[in-house]
Amino acid sequence: QLLLCDPQGNELHVLATDPAERRLQLFREHCFQTLWRAPSLLGKFAVRVEVTPADAGARRLADEDHAKLAELHAVSRGGNTAVVEAPYLEKALNTGGVLSIKVTNATDEELFVTLLSVCEDRSVTVMFPNENQQDNQLAAGQTVSCPVALGPNRNWQRQRPMVDRYVAIA
Repeated sequence: QLLLCDPQGNELHVLATDPAERRLQLFREHCFQTLWRAPSLLGKFAVRVEVTPADAGARRLADEDHAKLAELHAVSRGGNTAVVEAPYLEKALNTGGVLSIKVTNATDEELFVTLLSVCEDRSVTVMFPNENQQDNQLAAGQTVSCPVALGPNRNWQRQRPMVDRYVAIA
């Protein structure tokens, strides 16, 4: 039995015995790792990503879901990444919080921008464009704000909170 493990030795999942299926699993992991490491790469276009307390859109989401606003604590900031911690959330119903992620086109030309949520459980979600903001073309200097609901993942088995990364691609 072959296991796919993270660098700390935690089991991610069992690899298939069929060689073709195993290649597909390893390719998917390679794609995930590429997205996971993307924030450390400097791209050709300047796009700024900022995590902020909830704006009006996030407050609407909080009201609809009966969620509270997330507390944010900036841990470090530098280069093209920022680390923000939210309080640990117990695995219980009605826990979590809402915040805003702002993406700014920091160039003097129009850009097509996509914001992805890349989670440690190997899930990837397109945050922008979305059903409310379907055009992902941003004018020079334009900022869009995406509300984000944070909360526990019932499938996460580790003792520490799961890490989410928000990656802007231009």
